[in-house]
This record gives sequence, C-alpha cells and structure tokens, in this order.
Amino acid sequence: MPWNELGTAFLDHASDAQTLNDQWSVTDPAGWQQRLDQLLAGQFVPADTEQALRARAAADPEREKEGADEAPELPELVARYEERFRADGLLPADGRVVSLLALDLVHAVNLVRWGLGARLCAPPQAEQAVQRVGARAGEVYGSWAEFAAGYLLGRMLAFDHGWFGPQYAEAAHLHRVLTQDPSSPWQVLPFA
Repeated sequence: MPWNELGTAFLDHASDAQTLNDQWSVTDPAGWQQRLDQLLAGQFVPADTEQALRARAAADPEREKEGADEAPELPELVARYEERFRADGLLPADGRVVSLLALDLVHAVNLVRWGLGARLCAPPQAEQAVQRVGARAGEVYGSWAEFAAGYLLGRMLAFDHGWFGPQYAEAAHLHRVLTQDPSSPWQVLPFA
C-alpha cells in the first residue's frame, strides 16, 4: 500500500466500497464520517487498557514511587508484551507503551483511502482527514517510535492474544523496518 499518497482508488471503486462495508459497515458518506470520528476518538481500542496506559504515562514519577494516586492496573498481558518488546529491542530498556490509539489511527488512514476510492469523500476532504489523523497522533505520541510501540501493542492485543506467534513475528519485523531502515518514512519524515 502506498504510504504517501491518496489515490482515487486503492484497488478499484467497487472493491473499496465492498471493503468499507465488510470491515466497517460503512455504505454512505455519513457512515464513513461517523467511523472516522470514532477512530480518531480511539473508540475501537480496549477502553480499560487505554485508560490505564494513559494514566500511567501521565503519572508523576515521584508520586508513582510513593504509591500515591496509582494508575489503574494494567492487564498482565500488556506487561508481558512490554517485557517482550524490550527484550526484542522494540522498546528501549526502560520503555513503555503510552497508548493504543495508534492502531485506530492507522485504521483511520485506511478508512480514508477506501472512502476516497469508494467516492464517499472528495480528495480535499480526504486530505483534511489525514491531517486530522496526524494532528491526533501528535497529541498522544512524541515520536514515531512511541507511535510504533502503541500500534504494535494494539495489534498484538487484537490479533496475537499472547501467543507470540506469526502475528507477533510479522508485526515485529515491520516495526523494525519502519523504525530502523534509513529510508523508512519514519526515519526521514518529522513526526506529526
């Protein structure tokens, strides 16, 4: 999939419309806009996990040491993934995932591509939507690496379920390419 352009169709108009219907139950411009807004708001990531990650990221380190105002408890599976991410070099030794929103934001960009291809939005509207996605990413993450870790954890919670199987191997490989390859857009483009 091209990362840097919004073509008039991803596959073809009928296929893009079918994808939107099959994956997102979107059949018209109003439904497309509703799904886009839901994705920008992070309504498809696990709410309890997202709340716990955000609370932990916002916690004052000194207060955290004292045990005051502790963040909601993270699911054990999140801790297992973060530990594995650190062991595999996908997070720094002291790194933590700050949010799962990246998963919904990636889905939002794909929704925009398919919406444009299905003629549910015009090119200027699609461009503005992608800019909104970028702005939203910048509100939550400070770098491509943080964004990548959020996407990776969100994807693993949705599809790998703690198995560390083929889904994990593929996602870890893509993470490394995007964060380490000198020609990757994540290496040559400023974040958000």
